[in-house]
Amino acid sequence: MWSNINALTQKIESSAGNVSGLVEQMGVELKKAKQELLRVLAEEKRLRKLVAERKEHVEQWLSRAELAVRSGNDEMARDALIQRKRIADEVARDAAAAEEHAALAREMNGELRIMESRFNDIAALRESPEAADRA
Repeated sequence: MWSNINALTQKIESSAGNVSGLVEQMGVELKKAKQELLRVLAEEKRLRKLVAERKEHVEQWLSRAELAVRSGNDEMARDALIQRKRIADEVARDAAAAEEHAALAREMNGELRIMESRFNDIAALRESPEAADRA
């Protein structure tokens, strides 16, 4: 998407032809980029919620292990600790994925702001013939 927007910007800046069509196409690409950013943010939010839920499960399995130890059932305690470890590993994996999505969203947001600024500049030039003559 970003390469499409950059290519369209270059075409518009070097073209005296169908600028209106290229500006429209750039608007469509910007809309797609915004939708992709929203998708990444939604996935980050989903992962963070999953991490919170799984952290609760980790604590529940720890409580189960402690209860099993107090009741003298070492095998049950061992199984509970194995489950706790498995879920803790999932928490770590999902937390890392959420951080990756957050970093990607920050990067995409920065690039989107730059592209929107270019789009607005080009659209303003298209709307203002005297501004285009000065450029």
